[in-house]
Amino acid sequence: MKKSLLLGLLVLMPLVTWSYDSFEISNAAGMYLTSADIQQKLSTSQCGYVIKKAPPTVEGRLQEILGYLNYADKIELEKFVRSSEFNQKMKNNDVIINDIKKAFIAEGYDEKTTCGLLLGTLSQMIAKGDSAWRNVIKFR
Repeated sequence: MKKSLLLGLLVLMPLVTWSYDSFEISNAAGMYLTSADIQQKLSTSQCGYVIKKAPPTVEGRLQEILGYLNYADKIELEKFVRSSEFNQKMKNNDVIINDIKKAFIAEGYDEKTTCGLLLGTLSQMIAKGDSAWRNVIKFR
């Protein structure tokens, strides 16, 4: 019994170990930060009333992410979030939110329905970003 348990653990061990992959982590971290930014922007928009709990902050998530990075990647991420490229990416989230909202309004939906549809549409992006990060750190 002990031998079969030990053999089973040895076979499963490679499945539960965590390997550090900068590319995978950076992609997931970007999605995770974008998710927080979208939630913050949605909560402060005209449709903010549809958000039931306080959204995560980009700053809070950044601190969480930094805890998982090696030193070189921490420096690179800290430099990136201070860059105009990062600021532009966050501004693009405003454009996405506004364009989706305008599309629903153009379809003739009232404000309340538009807000519900906007939340439904953006919740898919939010869930994808949060899930990507959870999957990367799952075995950490």
